[in-house]
Amino acid sequence: MQPKTKEAISAVNATLSYLESHARRNDVDELRIELKWMLFFLLEGQRTAHGQSVAEFWSSDIEQHAVAALDECSYTFTAGVRTATGRLAQLRKKLQPFVTCLCP
Repeated sequence: MQPKTKEAISAVNATLSYLESHARRNDVDELRIELKWMLFFLLEGQRTAHGQSVAEFWSSDIEQHAVAALDECSYTFTAGVRTATGRLAQLRKKLQPFVTCLCP
């Protein structure tokens, strides 16, 4: 696994851990789903050489969004959750075509 991908996975996991310990479940369900989708994308990409290059290419963006989500949720929780969820949903739409390519 490439270093950038590992960093992105760590960022997503850190944000998920924060949400688990600091939020009521129903407040962050959509954000949690978006983060888990990003985690799936990164992990599933490791199955093939092509998938690894795609995951590596997008890993910086995913890491940046996960870190921003953590920061936003730390400062202004309700508004931060909405903002972070929206940003991750937009990124997911960009990544969606690659998921079809990753699955054997």
